[in-house]
Amino acid sequence: SFLLAAAVFTPATRGRVSRWLGSLGGHRDGKDEEAASLASLMGASSAAEVLSKASKTFRAMPLSKLTREELANSTPDPAMNSKTDAAELGTVHAFVSHSWSDAGGAKYDQLHEWAGGEERLIWLDKACIDQRNINDDLACLPVFLSGCQELVCLAGGTYTQRLWCAIELFVFVRMGGKRENMLVWLLEETSDLEDRLAHFDASKAKCFLDRDRQRLLAAIEATFGTVVPFNRLVRDLFKKQRRSSVRTGGRTVELA
Repeated sequence: SFLLAAAVFTPATRGRVSRWLGSLGGHRDGKDEEAASLASLMGASSAAEVLSKASKTFRAMPLSKLTREELANSTPDPAMNSKTDAAELGTVHAFVSHSWSDAGGAKYDQLHEWAGGEERLIWLDKACIDQRNINDDLACLPVFLSGCQELVCLAGGTYTQRLWCAIELFVFVRMGGKRENMLVWLLEETSDLEDRLAHFDASKAKCFLDRDRQRLLAAIEATFGTVVPFNRLVRDLFKKQRRSSVRTGGRTVELA
């Protein structure tokens, strides 16, 4: 995936990534090109090749086609890909960030509450990534993120334990995603979950494969030096969204 190659960055390449990340602003213009540039630094393809491929493979699922049972299933379901359609970058309403292990029914309900009864297009990894060809689609993930208008985070009990969830938050913001377009919905009304979000620690988060976890942590360290600044960034994202975007059952939740 797009960040994993950071484990073998040379000092010069790490410097290029850090300078490039620092140059990103909050504008929309050039967002997809910036995402493709980041992806190209992580692999063998050029930015033009990544953007071209991502544009051809970007897909979206109408929320009305998603079932509660599909979200409740924590194993890959290649058949879900047939419910998606080719989409144009920038036209998909939301990229859904979630842990597969969290309660599917709660995720389903919160997505429909977010949609407000309107049809919405979502980018959901279980459906929009071809589960039979995962590596190719993951290489385009930064562009897929940039092609969505909002980031909808469905945070349950295992959300902070999944390192990929935190990476998605970081990439969305660094690609120029506006904070008001990042929505965090809590799936549980517990102080324990609020405390986990407020004290997120990447070094304690897991991936399905430990080798992926080690590579993602190496990527974070290549950018930040250590996981400590990254932890502050993720905590800050939750903290700054609490006034208007962090909700559970329609009420605002104070995380601090």
